[in-house]
Amino acid sequence: MTTMDTTKKLTLDLALLELLQRDFRSARITDDKMILALRSAYEEHNYVSDPHTAVALAAAEILGYSFDNEKRNPVAILATASPCKFCDVVSGAIGEDGWNEIIFPDSAKDLDNRAEFEPFHYIYREGATIEEMQSEWKENMLEIIQNNF
Repeated sequence: MTTMDTTKKLTLDLALLELLQRDFRSARITDDKMILALRSAYEEHNYVSDPHTAVALAAAEILGYSFDNEKRNPVAILATASPCKFCDVVSGAIGEDGWNEIIFPDSAKDLDNRAEFEPFHYIYREGATIEEMQSEWKENMLEIIQNNF
């Protein structure tokens, strides 16, 4: 067992730490700061973020990066998920009115209210060719999509 396994801490040699700090920066973001970043992105930039991206937005701001083209030290952040997946968090941050103003397909807005589907198991039919089975599976899946979405 290593020291890190025992102590839950990583101790780096000072030279290595300084080398890493030259190229990498980090920030700790609380849930409250994430919610504030999500709300600010919506209010200031008309951008609806997912919570993961909101953490990056909050960290960038703490680390002194700018989202304003007129300032120095600009930053680019890549979004990691759809806000649709996080209805409760996003609507809590931007408000129900904000959530309802967002142009999501109705089927996406309603995902939280839908029952989950049981997994579908497609079983190989003895003697069928791969092409026949793929065709059957495709037809079955298209029917499921058409009937439920």
